[in-house]
Amino acid sequence: MDNHNTTGITIVLEDDYVINDYPKLLKSLAMVPDDWDVLRFDLWQHPFRHYPHFPMEGIGYGFRSLAPPEGRWYCGGTHLTVWRGDKVDKLRKHWDHYPRKPIDCLLARDNITSYGLMTGVGWIDNARRSDIPKLRYLQKMSLGWEDHTELRHLMRNKRTVNF
Repeated sequence: MDNHNTTGITIVLEDDYVINDYPKLLKSLAMVPDDWDVLRFDLWQHPFRHYPHFPMEGIGYGFRSLAPPEGRWYCGGTHLTVWRGDKVDKLRKHWDHYPRKPIDCLLARDNITSYGLMTGVGWIDNARRSDIPKLRYLQKMSLGWEDHTELRHLMRNKRTVNF
């Protein structure tokens, strides 16, 4: 964030994620509520039932990620993440407050307006052989951080694109 132009809207892709439907991506951006700080596309974890859902006509659905139930985490990944330039300082302060927690898990908080968009705009290309650790055991929703002090979520090897 410090070394890139983050004015306007910034899209960050993991090194193994490929966008294959740009028109759907743009349509998705137009269908999300206006109050968003950050958007994440095609998450690997389904949302909790108490998260507010909304249909995205003809392309899927979206949801607002809130603080999860006590003792649980909601992560979902950061395959394709979009943030607004005017929200970068808010996100940086939030992430810096919890430097050892994965950033995707920190987006499910009530002080960040984060939406998940399940629209299928892209896919993970396993042939790219990502070097970002896949924290598969986080997919078990009952797993708590207290049990895993060595967890890290690396932001390296991400590509940044500005619109």
